[in-house]
Amino acid sequence: MRRQVFRKPVSTEHALLGYRCPGQADSDWLLVEFVHELLFGGASSRLYKRLVIDEEIASSAGGHVAPFRDPGLYEIDISAKRERSIEDAMRIVDEEIARLQTEPPSADEMRRARNRMETGFWSSMETADGKAESLGHYETTLGDFVTLFDTVRRIEVIGAEDVTRAAARYLSPSQRTVVVAVPNGDPS
Repeated sequence: MRRQVFRKPVSTEHALLGYRCPGQADSDWLLVEFVHELLFGGASSRLYKRLVIDEEIASSAGGHVAPFRDPGLYEIDISAKRERSIEDAMRIVDEEIARLQTEPPSADEMRRARNRMETGFWSSMETADGKAESLGHYETTLGDFVTLFDTVRRIEVIGAEDVTRAAARYLSPSQRTVVVAVPNGDPS
């Protein structure tokens, strides 16, 4: 693991975690996107619920899977609450990722994540601009806009074991890069 800590004019500790992930043309890309949905997709998702709601360690927590043709990063961004440590948040991230790597998600978790992903997919194409953006993205990123129309079918066939395998393959703590910003005491 690579880790760097910077003293910055921030009011609370922040962390950005980066995990290598496949490019969007790779069949595993959608699996990493599904893993992200299980971890951060809504108030009932594993990491968001633990970090922000249950244990109140973070004021915000989320992530993003890079939608590029070439391999990129799955990024997790966490902002700790005042008087809370980013180290406590990182411990919870590691616990939940380890749990996902060894315990397949429940049928209910899978259903909720699948529904959120499909809803997000269709919502992004409600307008003419959204449709054009999606078609253009798939054409320029994957080289064929027709692949857009296969996305929902691919989401529907993702199984719990696929998610566990993707989490184990791509979210190894030893392979991540962590950047932490800690308050430098400057009130500006």
